[in-house]
Amino acid sequence: MTAIEAEERQLRREETRKEIYEEIDEIEDIKTDEGIKYLQACTERFERTFLPENSDDEDGISDKDVILTKLPWETLERAEDKNACEKWCKVLAKKEELLVLLEGQLEYHFDF
Repeated sequence: MTAIEAEERQLRREETRKEIYEEIDEIEDIKTDEGIKYLQACTERFERTFLPENSDDEDGISDKDVILTKLPWETLERAEDKNACEKWCKVLAKKEELLVLLEGQLEYHFDF
């Protein structure tokens, strides 16, 4: 495959991905049976296009179902940084007021 063919293939994949995302955005009510079926069809199309067919391992668990996550302090190298980050994350997790504030009580408002 030449460089031009590879670039064209990548552009077609990006175009297809964009089309699928636009179709999902056009779903009016995702909670209805029709919306759920349409979303499922879009998801299946995405999986057929972008995930390899034989992505299951010997246990029958699909690679697409595996999510690799790390705790924030696991990516740090120095022990002092790890301990400090872990400490502050646990302190933040115990602050209930961060999770239960109403929109009017928030200091900042972001429109996404």
